[in-house]
Amino acid sequence: AVASVVLKSDATYSADLLTNVQIGSTLYIQLQGTDGDTQTVNTTTVTIKSSVTDPAGITVTLTETGIGTGIFRGTAAVAAASSQALALIGAATNETVTVASVVNPARTDTVIVDTPAALSIDTVTTAPTQVNRGQSGITVSFTVDNNGTAAANISAASLVFTNNTDFTVTPDPGNPSQIAGGAQNVVFTYTVAVKTGAALGMNTIDAAVTATDAITGANCSDTGATVTDQWEVRAPGSLASTLAAAPTPASTGQIITVTMTVTNTGGNTVNAAAPSTLTLGGTSGATFETGPSPASANIPAGGSQDFTWTYTTALTAGTVNFTGNASGVDEISGAPVNGTPGTSNDVLIKTAAAISVTSIQAAPTAVNQGQNITVTMRVTNSGTTNADNVVPDPPALGGSSTATLVSGPSPASATVPGNGYKDFIWYYQAGSQNGTVNFTAGASGVDASSGSPVTAAPGTSNNVTVQLGASLSVSITAPTPVSAGQNMLVKVTVTNTGESGATNVVPSALTLGGTGSANYVSGPIPGTADIAAGASKEFIVGYTAGGTAGTVTFTGNAAGFDATNGAPISSAPATSNTATIQRKAALSSSIIATPNPVNWAQTFTVTMTVYNNGEAAAQTVAPSALTVAGSSGATKVSGPSPASATIPGGGQQVFTWTYTAASTSGSVTFTGNASGKDANSQLTVSSGVTTSDAVAVQKPAAITAALSGAPATVTSRR
Repeated sequence: AVASVVLKSDATYSADLLTNVQIGSTLYIQLQGTDGDTQTVNTTTVTIKSSVTDPAGITVTLTETGIGTGIFRGTAAVAAASSQALALIGAATNETVTVASVVNPARTDTVIVDTPAALSIDTVTTAPTQVNRGQSGITVSFTVDNNGTAAANISAASLVFTNNTDFTVTPDPGNPSQIAGGAQNVVFTYTVAVKTGAALGMNTIDAAVTATDAITGANCSDTGATVTDQWEVRAPGSLASTLAAAPTPASTGQIITVTMTVTNTGGNTVNAAAPSTLTLGGTSGATFETGPSPASANIPAGGSQDFTWTYTTALTAGTVNFTGNASGVDEISGAPVNGTPGTSNDVLIKTAAAISVTSIQAAPTAVNQGQNITVTMRVTNSGTTNADNVVPDPPALGGSSTATLVSGPSPASATVPGNGYKDFIWYYQAGSQNGTVNFTAGASGVDASSGSPVTAAPGTSNNVTVQLGASLSVSITAPTPVSAGQNMLVKVTVTNTGESGATNVVPSALTLGGTGSANYVSGPIPGTADIAAGASKEFIVGYTAGGTAGTVTFTGNAAGFDATNGAPISSAPATSNTATIQRKAALSSSIIATPNPVNWAQTFTVTMTVYNNGEAAAQTVAPSALTVAGSSGATKVSGPSPASATIPGGGQQVFTWTYTAASTSGSVTFTGNASGKDANSQLTVSSGVTTSDAVAVQKPAAITAALSGAPATVTSRR
C-alpha cells in the first residue's frame, strides 16, 4: 500500500517542498508505503503531469532507499518540454505539476511552476536636496519590484553614493529580508549621517540589492535604481564672533561702543543669528546702556553682521573687555548653530583729561625797553586721558609798563598727554615805559576720548622789570704836571648811566694830542670789568712822558655789552685834561762861610745855596751833613736851617749852619751837597758835592786895658 507521495525541497529529502518551482528546478520525489518484498531493494513508479503543457505526463522510477524501508526516492526536472528519457516534465509559468503513484493514483503531491525572482530597484527618494557636513538623521528610501513569481531572498541592500566613504548609513531594522514574487514597491529605509569631512558638492544617491531566487538560489540582484536621487553636501553654517570695543583709551564715565562682528564661515545661511549677553572682564567695569542692535539677523554663507551695544565706562581707571558669542539656526538642517565666543580688546579706561596752568614764566625777569620777552605757559594734564586741541587764551597784560606781541602762541594748539604737559610760547617786545609787566592766560581743549570740553583756569606770570638799557660815559684824567720821562698813570673812568648792568666793559686804545708826547707802557688795568647800573669803574693806562717839555692829551671811549639783553654798547669819545710835561728837577749847590777869616773860638755862618735848574719842583730838598776839613777846625753849633725845603723850578734855597772856630790857627773848609725828590715823578734828585772856600782861623789880637771907678761903693735906687 502507498501511504504518501511527497515532493521534497532538496537532495537530502529532509524537508518537504513548501515553495513553488521554476523551469529548470529539480523535483525530489519521495513515496512511502508498505514493502511487500523485504528481501531486496525494490522500485516503484510515479506519473508526473503538467496541467497545460503535458497533461499526459511522463513516468519516473523511484528506488527504495534500502531493503525493506518502504521509502522510494527519485528525481525529475521541470522543463519547457517533456522528455521521458531525460525525466523532464514540460510546464510553463503558473502551471500545476502533479506527481501521482502509479500503484495508487490517489496518492499525489502538486507544485506550481513559477518564473524566477527578478528584482528591479525603482526609485531612490530623500527629502532634502541639500545636506550639511555633520548632519545626521537623514532618511533615504528606495523601492524594489519583484517581477518574477518566485520570492527573492535579500542578502544585502545598500545605498550607493558618489562618495560612499563620506556617509554613514544605518538600515532600518524593519527592512525586508525577502520579497515575494510579484511584489511591487517594496520599501527599504535608511538613516544617513554625513561625515564632518565629507567632500562638498553634489552626490548621486543610488541603491543596490543583492538577492537570490528563493527557489533556485540563482542571483536576482539589482545594482542600480531606475530613478536615482541626489543632494548637495554643504558646509553647515558656522558662526565666529570677534568683538571690538572703542574708543580706547576711554575716559571715566564715557560712552563706548562694543561691536560684535559675527561671520558665517560655513556654507549655509544661518537664520535668526543673535548675540549672547556680553560678559565683562578687566580691572574696571562698564554699565550697559543699549543693544544689541539689531537683535538678530540672517547671515548668509561667507557674510557677516555687526551687532552693537553701548556702555558707560566706570568711574575708576583700569581696563574692561567684553566676551560673547552668537547662535542661530542652519537653513538646511534646521539644527542650532552655536558660534565660537570671542573677547574684545581691552579698553584702557583713563581718568578724564583735566588741564591746569601750572606755570607762566616771563623771561628774562629784567629787560630793557624794546627788548624781547619770552612768555612760556605750561599746561599740565593731571588726567590719564590726552587733552586734544588745547588752545591757549590770548594773554592779558598787567603791571605799570607795556609790551607788544611779536609772535605766538607756539604751537597754536597741541595735544597735552595724560599725566604730561605742554609748553606754549609767546614773544613780546617790551614797551618804552619803565616799570613792570606781567601776563595772564588760561587754556581750553577737549578730552581726547570723550570729546568733552576741558578748560584751565588762568595763571599769571612773574613780573618783568622794564628798564633803560646800559649807557656808558667816559672821563679821562691825566696826571699833570709830569716830568719828562716820568711814568704817567692815565685814569679812564667809565660810568654806566643806564638801569641795566654793563658787562665786559673795556676802554679803547687812547689817541694822543698836544705839543708833547707820551709812550704807551701798559694797561688798561683791569682788562675788562662789569659795571652795575649807576656805577663807575676806573681803568688805569700806563704811559711814559716824552723827553721834552710840552703838553699832552688823551682821547678814547669804552665799549661792552648790556647785561640784560647782551647787546653791544659803547660810549661817546672823551678827551682828558691837558697834562704839562716839565723838565725834571735838577739840583746844584754852593757853600760859603762868613766871615772869613775868623778868630779862635769865633762863631761864624756856613750857607749852602741849592739851585733847581729844572721846571719841576724839587720836594723835601735837604742838605747833607757837611764835612769839615783843613789845618784848623770848627764845631757845629746849629743847622741846617731849614732842615728841608721845596724848591720850585728855576728857584733856589739857602740852608744855614752856625759853627764855632777851633782855637788853633790854620784853615777850615766845608764840603756837602743836597738831595730831594722831583715833585712830579717823586724820583730822587741830588746836587753835585761842593766845597766852600778855606776859612782862615787866626789867633785874636791881644789888648790890655785897666779900668778904675769911684766911689767904690754906690747905693742902688728904686
